[in-house]
Amino acid sequence: MQPIELAEKIHRRLIAISALHKTRTGVREEDLAGYFNVSRTPVREALRILDEKGLVERIKKAGTFLRIPSLKEIADIYDVRSVLDGLAAKLFCENATPEMIARLKNISKRHDAAMQRGKYDLADATDIEFHLAIASMCGNRIIARLINDSHLLADTFVLANRIVPFPHAIPKNTAYPHQRILLCFMARNPAQAEQIARCHVERAKDRIIRNFLRRDAQTLDAPSNKTGLRKGRHHEHAVGTQRATD
Repeated sequence: MQPIELAEKIHRRLIAISALHKTRTGVREEDLAGYFNVSRTPVREALRILDEKGLVERIKKAGTFLRIPSLKEIADIYDVRSVLDGLAAKLFCENATPEMIARLKNISKRHDAAMQRGKYDLADATDIEFHLAIASMCGNRIIARLINDSHLLADTFVLANRIVPFPHAIPKNTAYPHQRILLCFMARNPAQAEQIARCHVERAKDRIIRNFLRRDAQTLDAPSNKTGLRKGRHHEHAVGTQRATD
């Protein structure tokens, strides 16, 4: 197994563990080596790759954890995703065949069914699959590589699940953003497809920021906060958000 492939698998494993325990959970090198049936040397190299990408934090004697990003980083990730997803949707629409659209319809159908049944882990997976499929079929290998290799999708969906909980119930007649994008593809309207794809990401960014600040404010109001140190970090987050959304 190549280090990059192992790094991806380890990243997914850390996501799964954190989701299972509903908190940031560390994993030791030897545990990862045993889980993937490899020696500690390739695990150490894979962790180095993830560390360089800024996806994990390695704490001596505690293990490797998913790194907690700042609010400014979250905003930056969504800004980049907005541009890339929009351009990918536009190019896909310009070059799509009926078979390509049918593939997206199938993914969207599985995503919507998962949402209706409250299977939010499956909905998360099919959401990522939908966006990656558009990128992989848009006809521009550089855009596809940027979206896939940069972990933008994985990062943002993990952040969404940790900061903005999935809704408990979805109205049966809800028009999911995927359906609106598909309608643009079927109508051969590249400009509208780009606009809707970008708005989809930008609205998600706004929800993330609002909930991040709300959660941070609740932490500040907690009785255990007596040092005032968290206030400085909260102010830094707010300033970063203002710069990111101006």
